Amino acid sequence: MKLNGLDPISQLAWDSEHCCAVLCHSTGKHILVDLSREGVPLDEDQISDARESGYYFAGVLGLADEEVQVRAEADCLPAMLRAVPDFVKWLKSKFTPKNPDVAELERLFSLPDERKETN
Repeated sequence: MKLNGLDPISQLAWDSEHCCAVLCHSTGKHILVDLSREGVPLDEDQISDARESGYYFAGVLGLADEEVQVRAEADCLPAMLRAVPDFVKWLKSKFTPKNPDVAELERLFSLPDERKETN
C-alpha cells in the first residue's frame, strides 16, 4: 500500500512482511536489525553502542510482493548488497519450522491406531 509522504526506505519497511534495517561498518561487517516485530527494535543504548563502534544506517532489506527488495541510503548500495545473503538466511529461519521435540513425536507414534480397517 503506497502511503503519501513516505520515503522509499520507510515505504519498504511498511510494506514488508519481514524486514531488517542494515547497519554497516567500514570494515564490511553489518548488523541486521529485525523491524518486523512489535515495539522498538533497538533501545537508545544499543543505538549509541552501534554508533560508537562505527556502524551507520545503510538502508532496509524487506520481503515484499514475494521478492527480496533493497532500499539503500545514498552511496550505500554495495554495502547493502553484501548483507543480502545474511538476510536470506534470516528469512529462511523465519520460514523453517522448528524441530519438534523427539519425545513428543515418540509419544504420538505410540498412540493406538483407532481407525477401522476397511476391506
